[in-house]
Amino acid sequence: MPRRRFDITPYRNVLLFAIAMVAADVVWKLLIHGEERLGGTVLLAGLDVTGFFDAQCKWIAGAVYSIISLFDQSIRLVHDVILRYDNGNSTSVVWSCTPVKQMFIYTCIMLATPPYRSWHKLWFVGAGWIVLYGVNILRIAIVAAVIKNHPDWFEVTHTYVLKYAFYGILFALWLLWVSLMQKK
Repeated sequence: MPRRRFDITPYRNVLLFAIAMVAADVVWKLLIHGEERLGGTVLLAGLDVTGFFDAQCKWIAGAVYSIISLFDQSIRLVHDVILRYDNGNSTSVVWSCTPVKQMFIYTCIMLATPPYRSWHKLWFVGAGWIVLYGVNILRIAIVAAVIKNHPDWFEVTHTYVLKYAFYGILFALWLLWVSLMQKK
């Protein structure tokens, strides 16, 4: 009886996605180093990029503050990056709270996904960055809203639930691209 060969063709794109995501994550970890605290330094291949990330943190914290203050007047924005409630519970937006890593990974995945030379991909990557930035602001707003009454839920909400939901959005964007390209 002849042995049947496993056909990888139907899984090719998913494998490309997984390989590109892991490779981009490894490259990110090799290139970017920073302290996960307020005032920490962030280095990109030895170059100080703290200013860029500090500006991102301030912008994200301001956006989150604007969203939450529409519904809850007990929140304050302290030192441009700390979201503090009148009850004393607070969280801060640090460099790793920015969506820059996810945008880098998303870009790498898109570059590794066929068609490799497509001008349509350029606008899709740009649109994806906007979506990822918006989703990140929503993610931080949810974390900040949760910690008002449940500060002990921070770790589960931030590190497990919303972090992986964020990567799920990244996967959904890629899946949308692949399905659009298959229709063409």
